[in-house]
Amino acid sequence: MLLSSRTARITRCRTIAGALGVILIAGGLGGCAGTSIGGPRTSAFVDPARYDLYNCTQLDEARKATSARVAQLESLMAKAKTGAAGGLVSAVAYESDYAKERANLDLIDDTRRSNNCGEAAPAAPPPHQAPRERR
Repeated sequence: MLLSSRTARITRCRTIAGALGVILIAGGLGGCAGTSIGGPRTSAFVDPARYDLYNCTQLDEARKATSARVAQLESLMAKAKTGAAGGLVSAVAYESDYAKERANLDLIDDTRRSNNCGEAAPAAPPPHQAPRERR
């Protein structure tokens, strides 16, 4: 009788712990549901002081590199979305990097404005990929 009572208590504790774990994970992922890629960016993705010591030339170089990376990720995301389960593949593989790079780009632009660097250099065009030949 004592063993059965103890086993029941352990089982009940495991069930409660599992339910709490599921609730915590769902709550954590629920916060991600409210964020949209391309929407408002927060400093959660970047260090707000990352570009504070950059001069205008360094900010221009950082912006060009970051713009090129954003364009590359946009191209990869578009390509991934064309395949089966492409939306999921795109989200898992690229969207976190994309959000981070877009936040970096916004931070660079904010730093450029606060340093009175003038107009930002135009964004880099997306990389051109030659069509593949079919054999």
